[in-house]
Amino acid sequence: MANRKQLPRLFAIIEKLRYGKEATLNEIKDYLERKSEITGESLDISIRTLQRDIQDIGSLFDIEIKNNAEHKYYIVFEGFNEMQHHILEAFDMLNSLKINISIY
Repeated sequence: MANRKQLPRLFAIIEKLRYGKEATLNEIKDYLERKSEITGESLDISIRTLQRDIQDIGSLFDIEIKNNAEHKYYIVFEGFNEMQHHILEAFDMLNSLKINISIY
């Protein structure tokens, strides 16, 4: 089960792969480091923890993440069911609310 510190990381990983399409582990790690600097959240982790987080995304949210021959990770959208689409919509709403709150 994800803890309070892990959830923002999981959401950031999903965000990177959803909008950035494909990324290596190092690219995802760099993204988390940059996002940490911007948000002030502690998202910086080791590669091994990142690999565990990717597995946790699959088990917690039923969002499959695979890597290709170039060692780039991506979300498998093919065969997405209605629940998975709702999870991503809720994720978008949370991000939107978070951005609006941080402005004020």
